[in-house]
Amino acid sequence: MPLRAASALRNAGGTGARAARLLAILITSITVVPVAVRAQTAGENPPAQQTTPAPATPPAAPTPAPAASGNQLPTVEVIQKQAEPAPKAVGPKAAAKKVVTAPPVPAPPPPTAPLAPTGLSTLVKMSPVGGSEIPLAKVPGAVSTITSGDIARNDTTIIENALQAHVPGVIITDLQGNEFQTDVQYRGFESSPLNGVPQGLAIYQNGVRINEAFGDIINWDFLPAIAINDIAVVSGNPVFGLNALGGAIVIGMKDGFNYQGADIDVRGGSFGRAQVAAEAGQRSGGFGAYIATEAIHDSGWREFSPAEIRRTYADLGAKGDGVELHVNYTRANNFVGAVTAAPVQLLDLGWNRVYTNPQTTNNDVSMVSANGSIKATDTLSLSGVTYFRHFRQSHIDANVLTPSNALPQGPTFSASRTIRARRLAKGLAQIPAAASRSTSLPR
Repeated sequence: MPLRAASALRNAGGTGARAARLLAILITSITVVPVAVRAQTAGENPPAQQTTPAPATPPAAPTPAPAASGNQLPTVEVIQKQAEPAPKAVGPKAAAKKVVTAPPVPAPPPPTAPLAPTGLSTLVKMSPVGGSEIPLAKVPGAVSTITSGDIARNDTTIIENALQAHVPGVIITDLQGNEFQTDVQYRGFESSPLNGVPQGLAIYQNGVRINEAFGDIINWDFLPAIAINDIAVVSGNPVFGLNALGGAIVIGMKDGFNYQGADIDVRGGSFGRAQVAAEAGQRSGGFGAYIATEAIHDSGWREFSPAEIRRTYADLGAKGDGVELHVNYTRANNFVGAVTAAPVQLLDLGWNRVYTNPQTTNNDVSMVSANGSIKATDTLSLSGVTYFRHFRQSHIDANVLTPSNALPQGPTFSASRTIRARRLAKGLAQIPAAASRSTSLPR
């Protein structure tokens, strides 16, 4: 029916022919629903339009326009759009699951070498002689050790000061007024250079007990501080023998195997202090040699309390497979002056006055010792020590001294001792008569 109407209109005049063509285009457009019309005008480029990609079905071919006798109409391209699928029903949105992330596991540290337990590297003698050393951590008792480095850091030439600084329980008292004649107390037991003091400590040097035979006193001024290698304070060990009730102080000296090189130390200070110390050690194969010496002069911080210290230590050693032998020599010649506390009545006469002066001590010692050890098996060692020791002490005390016997007599009296005696006599002459006897002092 529509084609017939179109033919009738085409047979009409020119105006009717144009209307028929428009009607044909309209009828063609409405035959396909829905369609997309893209008109292109002659001489113009229409803007690009995004279209939905066509499905696999090819689009319908465009209907050819009827031939026109007049003006050419623009080409019409019909693109069939495929029906869009119905949207899916959207349900309730599921709650997002919380993802728990485990913390990163740290990488294991690189393996390290196991550390040796504290105290296993430090050996302590369990008897006066060598070969009885065991690690410090295995000692069944209280032990304190001091090394040569500790003495050097303490910056002192007095062994007693190093003991007080590094050993818990050690107290130093200075009843003599001279640092070279101090008392060492350890847990209530004393070691003193004064006769009459109850001695309770045993002192060993390279395995030799150096407590004096008379009074069991100890003269610390014999040992050069620069020559000491280590000190061990051992308590509660009966192996150290006589008078070790309070403990034992074991002193090991340097040798050519534990010290190589040379060193010299020169110092000066107040109260006329001047001192020099030198040491040298050398090792050649299985042999070693060591020597150390100290010289100290001190005028004293009180009147008539000077000190002159001269001490030397030397060692020769040999070492082989399981065998070690040492021969050492100790020499000292010391002069120490001291004054006691002054009464306040004497100090009223002058602060430089002293009481019961002079009180001097001259110590002379020579000692040669030999010690060695042989390692028979892995668990058996044979050790021994032998020594010769000469000790002489002269003491002047104003409590029993008069001006008539102040100067010692005899052909063996040296010039240096004469000078010392003159100093003592000069100090004795300056003591007031009222101060020479305590009974005549005013009350």
